[in-house]
Amino acid sequence: MNFRSLIYYLGWFNIPLIGLCLLTIIFSYYSGHETAINSYYIVLFISSFFYF
Repeated sequence: MNFRSLIYYLGWFNIPLIGLCLLTIIFSYYSGHETAINSYYIVLFISSFFYF
């Protein structure tokens, strides 16, 4: 991971990150704690595609 891609990721993808965090909070609120832990891994996996 480059330092430039980190700036690009934090600069241009702030709004999708906030949306993904809100989706995980809403999804973990309606589902149990076991699936909430899995949903955080899914969102981290989805947000990793924004690097490339």
